[in-house]
Parts: sequence; structure tokens; C-alpha cells
Amino acid sequence: MKVSRLFLFVLLFSVTLPSMASWDIYKSGLSLNGAYYDCLLNTAAPDFQNRYFGRFTSSGTLTLDFTEVLTYKNGASNVCSANLQYRVYRTSDAPPAFTTLSAPFCCNNGTSNACSGFVTCGPDVNNPGDQKWKGTPAFTNLIAALTLPGTYVIEVYYDATGDDAGGCSNTKYSSNGGVNYRAYFEYENNDSFTDLDFSTPTWTGDVANYTIIANSNTSGLTGSEAYRTHTIRLNATGTDTQSISTQIATWNAQQEWYFWLGRNGNGAAPQDFDANNQQAVYLYSSTSNLESGSCDGFRILIGSNATSYIRLQKITAGSATTIFTSSVGIPNGLTDYGVSFKVTRSQLGVWTIRTSTLPTNGLTTQSTPT
Repeated sequence: MKVSRLFLFVLLFSVTLPSMASWDIYKSGLSLNGAYYDCLLNTAAPDFQNRYFGRFTSSGTLTLDFTEVLTYKNGASNVCSANLQYRVYRTSDAPPAFTTLSAPFCCNNGTSNACSGFVTCGPDVNNPGDQKWKGTPAFTNLIAALTLPGTYVIEVYYDATGDDAGGCSNTKYSSNGGVNYRAYFEYENNDSFTDLDFSTPTWTGDVANYTIIANSNTSGLTGSEAYRTHTIRLNATGTDTQSISTQIATWNAQQEWYFWLGRNGNGAAPQDFDANNQQAVYLYSSTSNLESGSCDGFRILIGSNATSYIRLQKITAGSATTIFTSSVGIPNGLTDYGVSFKVTRSQLGVWTIRTSTLPTNGLTTQSTPT
């Protein structure tokens, strides 16, 4: 299983002039998946800046519903047009050009509200120069064209044209002081096993010895059920090595994996992970046969006596070399528990492993979600 993410701030844009001018933008915001997010000023709406929208798969939607820009004008000044500029890109990729979403004139303050949105126009007759501009795309699913897993940035800014003397010759911006507004989401291209089979994507190896469990009864499950309750379970017994694998399309500069490991004793202590009973998740393998003597790759290994420490290992010609071992492990003798993992390999080859809180004692200990 794999997924990708990371954090990076990048790029610039124009400045927002102070609001002493005779015309300017005084509020901007947008709606995603039916919820409104504020970009300028502090309103009752949640802020768009630095917001995390969650993890999505290819079947998910993150829809840009509409955007709105509120402007003011005084004296002989005029506002002529308003736009949202937006782009979506992975943190490890070069940002593309901005896409323009025009926000046509919507209504004047002091008049009846001529169009829906988060902010209405009037009837505040004390500010008749205030205007609302609103743009509504037909249907813009921001993840529809994505193919590579990773952490993605939604970067936006707003512009409006106008003039102090009534023309349209100048442009002003709502751009977070020139660095633009950025929010984030994660996109994965892996197998969540919700289809209850090993065919999409295709898994090979000892598939007959594994079963997909829906609604796992491992004790104390909390958090995102979509990723916690469809799990694969090894059914084989005895002394042997069992493995399955699926092929990824490409090895990217930025890689990330997200997975959940659990153990269920069904009310009694199961066999502990120890030196003779181990579990490995291969992050990369040069061959689909994980038991091959020609296998090169990297893996996370759990299983050692007394305490099951978490190890990152490099595999060369089937032989493992430990890169590092966690300072805290999972003690033997526990009945039911689960641990979430997030493993990242940066563009510079730096590995980072994060887990949810590890279970430490008790017969039925469930770790907290990541």
C-alpha cells in the first residue's frame, strides 16, 4: 500500500494595498464541497489558509462550488471586474500556471440580494459603494485529473480591476500579502480493500492464504473507519513465509505510504510477534516475489523478543540491513491492538516514520489514531 505527502511553501505574487484607497477588495472566499472558506478578513467562516481537506482516492470529489469577491468604491472610483486565480499541484512538482475563474458582478449594497452566496449585499445603505462579485464553475472537481499520490496544494489569489477616476486601468489583489492563500489535501492511489478482493489492483503471491476482513473487530477501533476496518488477514499456520505484493506504476521523487497494522486475539492472547514470528511491509521491492534471493528494496519490520521494535531495513539480494530501530516498541503479551503508520521518503532520500501512539500495557490495548 502506498500514498504520498509532504509540506512545502513556495512562490509569490502581488501585493495587497492598504484599504485607504478609494476602491479595493475587502473580502474574498470560496466554497469547496459545499462549505465556505474565508480568505480575507476574519468572519464566522473557517479560514482557507493552511486548511487540510483530508485524504482522497480517485473516486472522491473535491469540488470548487463558487468564489466571491467583495469590493468597495468611493467618490468617482469604479470597480470593473473580479477573478479567482487558482492552481493545484503536488508539493514535489513545479507549480503549473494559474487557472482564471471569472466572478461576474452580482449585486450592489443597498439593494436586494441578487445572488446567493456566503455574504449578502444589503440592505446596508450606509455603504452603497460595496459590491459583490461571484463566480460559479459548472463543475470543477479538483482531483479528477490527478494520477500520482502525494500531498497537494490548492493555491489561490484574487484580482479586481478598477480606477480612482472611474476607469478600469488598474488591478488590485487579495493575495495574503503577496504569498497567496494555500490549503492542502492528500491524494492516494492504492488499495483500501473496500472491494473485498485482490483483483483491483492485482495482488500476486500467496493470495489464497489471505482474507480481507470488513469491519474488523479488533478492540477499540476509532478514527477513519474507511481505512481502519477493511484489512487483510493471514490465515496460514505453521512454519513458513507468506507474502503478497502489488505493482506501482512508477517510483516518484516523493514517496509516501500510509497503512494500519493490527492484531486480534479474539479474547485470548495471540502468538506474539517475536524473532520467529515477524510481520514486514515492503515499501519498495525490485521483484514481485518478496521471498526471492534477488530482491532489493526497503521494508518496515515488526517482530523481536520481549518487545517488538519497529525497524526500517534495506534489502540487498534478499539480505536485510537495519537502517534504524525505534526507541519504543510494542511489548509482547498484548491481546488486541492496532497501529497506524505514515512513512515518507523525501526528494533528498530522507526517510521519516511516524506512528500513532504505541500500545504499552494491558490485555486489550488499542492505540489512538494517527
